[in-house]
Amino acid sequence: MSWNRNAVSVILAFSALPAALGAATVSVAIVPTSATLAIGQTRQFTATVRNSSNTGVGWQVNGVTGGNSTVGTINATGLYTAPAAVPRPATVTVTAVSKANSTESASAIMFLTPPQVAVSISPASVSVQPGGSQQFAATLVNTTNTAVTWEVNGVIGGSPTTGTITTSGVYTAPTAIPSPAIVIVTAVAADPGRGGQGQHHHRNRRRLLRGPHWER
Repeated sequence: MSWNRNAVSVILAFSALPAALGAATVSVAIVPTSATLAIGQTRQFTATVRNSSNTGVGWQVNGVTGGNSTVGTINATGLYTAPAAVPRPATVTVTAVSKANSTESASAIMFLTPPQVAVSISPASVSVQPGGSQQFAATLVNTTNTAVTWEVNGVIGGSPTTGTITTSGVYTAPTAIPSPAIVIVTAVAADPGRGGQGQHHHRNRRRLLRGPHWER
């Protein structure tokens, strides 16, 4: 810079700004961020890539692109399929990795559980005379423990007032119709083998006894 009485001069130097200066950072978001899923079921994940024209992502399960049979698989659209057996530990991580910047990703936690035990009772509709009997059968799915406990109005084995039921499901109606003239037969399935969390009960009920006859 030089000085005189009438003017002042400044020397300026120009340089190009770095291309990335002021550019927003690529980021990834995933939905849902956590979920609980039974084995063999599916869950759809969605990834959103921000600050990039390339919105593509790659999908991983526990760091494995596409997953595997142990931890579950995920396709190019983000559809996750749980494995056929619960892994150990029973949690897996689903990750969406940005194709624009592989250092940017988002993850979700999946909690995998055994399938829900279901119980059904047959017959679905029945009429029983007072003092008569009826054989019930319980069918269980998604468990190897097929034992059930039979109840009448919430009482294991029933009672003389509401009727009794044997461990094999034979219900015997009382000789006098109770008031109200409805009783509920329940099959309770015990499924103790679920990750050491104790005993879980699954119920299915049938109503009996309406008016002078026993029916659903």
